Amino acid sequence: MAMLAAPLEAQTAAAQPPQPPPASATQGTVRTYTLPPDKLQQAIDYARARNWLEFLLERGAEVSAQDKAGQTALHWACVGGQAEAARILIAHRAPLELKNSYGGTPPDQAAWSAAHDELGIDYLPVVEALLAAGADVGAVAIPTGHARIDEALRRGGGTTAA
Repeated sequence: MAMLAAPLEAQTAAAQPPQPPPASATQGTVRTYTLPPDKLQQAIDYARARNWLEFLLERGAEVSAQDKAGQTALHWACVGGQAEAARILIAHRAPLELKNSYGGTPPDQAAWSAAHDELGIDYLPVVEALLAAGADVGAVAIPTGHARIDEALRRGGGTTAA
């Protein structure tokens, strides 16, 4: 049985990516994108590249968006000990005291992650970035089990757990 091929024009058209509208159609229009927090998390986890995170944020990714557990991208940067991502998010006005569904702020998340770390991640640069941005660490429980982090949190006003 012989197979009939689609005309060459149809094959070529199917392989072409969609073209943007003409400039006159978008002139004066600002496009913004609302991305779910998991897209920001993917940018942090997989790209681990400053350019990707900034790319998403500069195109309207909502820096304060929360996932189902109330985690923001800044919470996730704290979980991963990713100081550069935290600094970028802070520069884009990521909320420092927004609580997740467990009642934890990004500084709480950094301290908790340091206390429960099994991968040897250095969380001190994240804690320092949060402190430099003016994060309230008064309610963050110390000790975390990491002397350098505990000292930084004490200087920032953290409290010693009873």
